[in-house]
Amino acid sequence: MHLKASKLFIRHQFWSTAALFGLDGLFFGLTSPTKVAAPTLFIGFLLVVASLYRVMQGVSKVLGWYGLRFGRHRQRFLRLTTGVIAGVIALQSIGELTARDLMVMLPLALVLYLYLSVTPALERGNDS
Repeated sequence: MHLKASKLFIRHQFWSTAALFGLDGLFFGLTSPTKVAAPTLFIGFLLVVASLYRVMQGVSKVLGWYGLRFGRHRQRFLRLTTGVIAGVIALQSIGELTARDLMVMLPLALVLYLYLSVTPALERGNDS
């Protein structure tokens, strides 16, 4: 029973990822960024972020096969790395990305990740 549910989940993940990448191909293949309205560009950016999140999920699974496990913090790590990469893409797309931005963004992302990882543990420690 468990094996059957696991296979269905994997199949669902595969097809939802394939549909997302197919939608990306259609959207970006049929639109021109110089000729569409700003809301359409925003939809494209959301598609890129969703695809990036799926890719990061796959990368974290591959890293897990090689011994780098994230444990309870996997979702937090995925969201944070996707957010940082999406921020870099957004800044680059409007021509505002500089080396200084990267030098500021990466340490801040690390501090945020550590803060979000440590704070729940500290709160659990105060409750007991």
